[in-house]
Amino acid sequence: MLSKGSIISGDAGHNAYPDTGAIGIRIEDNCTKDVWKAIMLKLSDLGYVVKDCTPWDQKFTSVNGSLGFRVKEANSSGSALHLCIHFNIGGGAGVEAWISGRGGQAEAYANEICSEMNKIGYYNRGVKVGNLFIPKYTSMPCVLVECAFLDSKEDMNRYNVNSIANAIVKAVTGSTSNANYDPSGSNPSTPTPPSTPGDSGNTSNYTPNAKVRYDWLYVRDAKGEIIPNRRVDIGDKIKVLDVSYSRQLAYIIYPTPTGSRYAYVSVGSWIQYLNPYNATILQDLDVYSNANGSVIGRVFKNEKVTILEEQNSWLNIVYTTDKGEFTKSGWVKKESVKI
Repeated sequence: MLSKGSIISGDAGHNAYPDTGAIGIRIEDNCTKDVWKAIMLKLSDLGYVVKDCTPWDQKFTSVNGSLGFRVKEANSSGSALHLCIHFNIGGGAGVEAWISGRGGQAEAYANEICSEMNKIGYYNRGVKVGNLFIPKYTSMPCVLVECAFLDSKEDMNRYNVNSIANAIVKAVTGSTSNANYDPSGSNPSTPTPPSTPGDSGNTSNYTPNAKVRYDWLYVRDAKGEIIPNRRVDIGDKIKVLDVSYSRQLAYIIYPTPTGSRYAYVSVGSWIQYLNPYNATILQDLDVYSNANGSVIGRVFKNEKVTILEEQNSWLNIVYTTDKGEFTKSGWVKKESVKI
């Protein structure tokens, strides 16, 4: 088992163009993302150092470009183990783990992973040896986990992000964590709503950083579905807490006659920031999901960004991507930003 304080690297399979995953009852890119993020959360909670090697939202000219990025990040991380999270398809059921050769630590970890997954109900297909890119070229023990079959009703009915993550974490550390990942899309760097979006919360004294223009907005849930009889009115001053690149939803606080509420709304030019482009990036920077989180993007020297919030030595910024202005948010170190 890996001792606390060890570095563990890993990646969510696919999630980068043109490296996209399989589609069955569920979508592989979504499953690998959620399970890997849950694993990272739980490992961090248990006292391990986690290096995320997933090239989130990046584009490559080939699948090997995506795989090579992951290998390079892993090999420079100093990690004691690398985990690749994948899901299978093709008419089977259960879990299997792939390694590059027999007789080493990777095989021991792989056996433990399959065993722990079997304990939560997944058929154990065993450890397999193959010529897969990441296990082959990483310099530390590496296990590629095919967690379940996307086209198996049995596997997908059993699918639970935190259960799978705990099984894998226990296999490599001997422990489980009560820190549960929320796959709904809420960002752990922002305040969690008291219940569902639209419910009242203790947000009366929020400081707005944007306002609604052009027209009123539908209130939506974390999946983008409209919540009936809720809306944010034109002219309302709101506080944007988070902007999801993948869902193009902004998580906000907005005013109502009975108190302030949380909501998700669609991203677009109807959100007018009160102090746009109020900061300049001084050097190329990784963007993080939160101060203790994983890398989710990158901003570049001299790029103009908009500050949403400041917490100690970190800034929550919203910035421009290939989807347009103000289409993604994340956290950067304040010391590398000119305000």
